Amino acid sequence: NSPRRHCSLPLNQPPVFLFTESVGTFSATGLGKEATFGLAVPRINWAPMVDNTMEVDPGLFFPPVIVGQADESIFGLYGQEKDLGAINMPLFPTNGIPLLAYALGGTDTVTGSSPGPYTHSIVERGAGQPPSLTIEKIIGGKQSLIMAGCKVAKYSLKGQATDTEASAAVDIVAQSFQVGTAAGVASTIASGSNTQVLPQATINLTSDVTATAPDSGIAYVVTSAGTEIVTYTGITASTITGCTGGTGTMSTGGAVTFSATMGTPSYVNEEPFVFAEFILTWAGGQLSQAGNFALDIETGVKPTYTFNGSHEAQFITATKILAKGSFDVVWDDLVDSDDLGYDFFTQIQQMANGGMPAALTFALTHPSTGYGITLSMPNVFLSKSQHPVKLGDVVMETLDFTAARPPGASSTISATIVNGVSTSYSP
Repeated sequence: NSPRRHCSLPLNQPPVFLFTESVGTFSATGLGKEATFGLAVPRINWAPMVDNTMEVDPGLFFPPVIVGQADESIFGLYGQEKDLGAINMPLFPTNGIPLLAYALGGTDTVTGSSPGPYTHSIVERGAGQPPSLTIEKIIGGKQSLIMAGCKVAKYSLKGQATDTEASAAVDIVAQSFQVGTAAGVASTIASGSNTQVLPQATINLTSDVTATAPDSGIAYVVTSAGTEIVTYTGITASTITGCTGGTGTMSTGGAVTFSATMGTPSYVNEEPFVFAEFILTWAGGQLSQAGNFALDIETGVKPTYTFNGSHEAQFITATKILAKGSFDVVWDDLVDSDDLGYDFFTQIQQMANGGMPAALTFALTHPSTGYGITLSMPNVFLSKSQHPVKLGDVVMETLDFTAARPPGASSTISATIVNGVSTSYSP
């Protein structure tokens, strides 16, 4: 055996790397509503973001055992794969807004006519499940994590009367992932499918992509009608099978690209909201003295793992709707002395002794376009008020609240979104 040789560099010479670094500003986050849970679809809505922490955790663990030695980590095993994370972004009326719509998860009634604006009246879901999403995290503009079967676990909205824009932080749980590349995974149509008209149960390919394409999912097939979306359930060395969807005539040599192709970001030219565009209303009266509003919409998403030969969760289930938050106002009084209705401290005591809840509405509207978002909660209970006294500061009052849906009420929370999108956000 020859001795190992060590490479050395002259003193003061920088190291040589065999790769080029990537810059975070070339990253992006894209969204697409899935027709079938867990089958990746094209990303058609892109969210300008501050950060995206969606990652893949393969579930490494070490069972504790005694084997006559001090080492604690003996048997390395992989259990539940956890595909999840959070997206933090400014709040826009269009870019990224499907995440709010799918946190509520109910029917979207669209009104308006071309060229817009269109009004989306979105209610919370009933007994059904909210839509699932495909979310793509492009990393440095080179490759991406494409996560399918995504559901919104928590949507947190915040608006402040400061030099900051309205923002949203969204927790996501996904079922599966694949790696997207700029070139993607591609093949071409073989002669066996020449002149055949989509939809076809089987499409013949010229090359074997079984090692790189998903076992099931979406293929983009070029036909006489353009690039068509085909859903498939199986793949072999020369075919994709169980195919549905698409139109047009296929021709030998036509491109077939799979969903592992990295998306191309495209954004609507619009601005996020700032506090001068906010209106907060309590019990029918506008709170012009408000300076902060925060709302969490929790859906209770729960992943369920089963015995099916996979480390992935097989069910990503939303189990609840909970809307709660807080708002800050310039403090006026504890007991209403001027009949203005700002005695929130007293109102809480009244609620605690059988008083009725009140309606709370938070609206954000761009005056130039009319595009905006309104969140309506018709039955809101105030849980407590806080009056921190600080040297040199104006006394502010913080009110914590929870929205409720008493028996017979229509909803806990609903949203009205006005933008230029004519298609529905319904499941």
